[in-house]
Amino acid sequence: MTGFFAEHECFVIASIGALFTLIYSCPPARTKRWAWPAQITIAIPRGCLLKVCGWSCVGTVLADLEPWFIGSVFLFFLLGASATKDFSDMKGDAAAGCRTLPVRYGVRSAAYQIAPFFVLPWLLIPAGCT
Repeated sequence: MTGFFAEHECFVIASIGALFTLIYSCPPARTKRWAWPAQITIAIPRGCLLKVCGWSCVGTVLADLEPWFIGSVFLFFLLGASATKDFSDMKGDAAAGCRTLPVRYGVRSAAYQIAPFFVLPWLLIPAGCT
């Protein structure tokens, strides 16, 4: 495969990751203010794209599903794990208008919502071993 993406995979993937980081942190979007959208905009670049970007430094990611599978496992894990920091930041997040999972749903409900993401992604690993 040829073209800009094929020749600059790492740069393009890193740029997309940087864009997600801006969407998470900067107005007007600033998804950090919203519970699940914040989790998604963190999990995509830090979970999936970081692994795929690293893989692209040593091989192509266009025709290989393996880096995307590995990245997806980490993406699903980070959907829950990235919320753990929000529990200690509740007071400051609430004061800043950030409706994180624990602020919006309470500590107990937020913990139940993120708990499956600490176990279920790892159950996908055997599916990738074929």
